[in-house]
Amino acid sequence: MARKTKADALLTRDAILDAAQSCFLANGVARTTLEQVARRAGCTRGAVYWHFRNKADLLTAMMERIEVPFFERFEHRLVSEQADAMTLLRTVFDDLFSAIELDARTRAAMEIMMLRCEMVDDQAFLLERQQRQLETFVAGVALALSKAQEQGRIRSGVDSRDLARCLHAMASGLIRIWLMQPQTETLTATGQRMVETLLAGFECRT
Repeated sequence: MARKTKADALLTRDAILDAAQSCFLANGVARTTLEQVARRAGCTRGAVYWHFRNKADLLTAMMERIEVPFFERFEHRLVSEQADAMTLLRTVFDDLFSAIELDARTRAAMEIMMLRCEMVDDQAFLLERQQRQLETFVAGVALALSKAQEQGRIRSGVDSRDLARCLHAMASGLIRIWLMQPQTETLTATGQRMVETLLAGFECRT
């Protein structure tokens, strides 16, 4: 019985997260209420509060569903990957672009964060959270670029952190544009092309 109760609670939690994602996507974060989420999930507002402290907690959990697996894969590759560091970098960006393009949940979550989050006073936590995620991603990319320099693939005089910021800025801009106009181009193919173009300017020539 305890196992069934725990399983039911997890199903309810996932249903609430799915409902919140739909509401955030339709209404924006600031204009979504927990009452709306509860109605969409088919549960009471009390059930929402049982799983999540407030809307900020709900939004954070929604994002963690997609971000935790991505960053776990990223960190695993940084630690254990023995292949060429440039291959690692390309794989990480391919993973990012293809997840947004092909996975509906990931795409919706990214659209919410990039296009449906109004930076009003009570949403200040969003900016702080985005800054933390940015620093984590940039630090990981910079580490991979440093490995590429050690392997003689990136010129030694290049600042790995500056280049990591350039890659992040390029990827963020491309993703935002694609989310606004997804029919105009293929995100993964375009992203691959742009990563290659940017890295080519800093690779060592043999």
